Amino acid sequence: MASRKLFPVTPFVLKAISQTCPTKPGVRNNEIFEFARHLKSRPEYAEADPRDLEEFVRLWWERARPFIGTKDFDDTRLDFIKGWRKVKFPVGAGPLADALKRADALPIPKAAERYTDPKRQRLVGLCRELQEITPNTPFFLSCRTAGDSLGIEYQNANRWLMLLCEDEILKLDDPGTRGANGRAARYRYIAPGD
Repeated sequence: MASRKLFPVTPFVLKAISQTCPTKPGVRNNEIFEFARHLKSRPEYAEADPRDLEEFVRLWWERARPFIGTKDFDDTRLDFIKGWRKVKFPVGAGPLADALKRADALPIPKAAERYTDPKRQRLVGLCRELQEITPNTPFFLSCRTAGDSLGIEYQNANRWLMLLCEDEILKLDDPGTRGANGRAARYRYIAPGD
């Protein structure tokens, strides 16, 4: 067996563990993938062999173990390795992150002026920019992704997206499917004048 590179456990790693640790059964695989996305967002880990990150995975697993149904460490380690190799967009990268950066750089949309909460205004801007990416088709946005992007609970993001539909800023094209492993809803940004 080849010797592995050792990475020190840093505050960033501990924070990534905290942010992705499951708190209920049924979400382990999704959260270990999110843990891989967090680690890949840092240059010091981005090109690492996932087997070299076993200590980080073990720390994640030890914290997650009370909440997960799959108790065997090697199952989680294998899911991490497979997930690591599938990561296309680390946390903070990709079309959603780009849309959020554009939304933050532009003035808030006219349709967002009716809201006093800056995070609701930001959600309207994000939706406008997501529609710009796919101008002729609906865009995907899950309440979990919206919540993570805005720093709010996904339940609140779901309510806010419903409000934007009621206020005729968004049109729900496809409600998607429920749950942590569900398919994201598809929306169209329909606010006039934006």
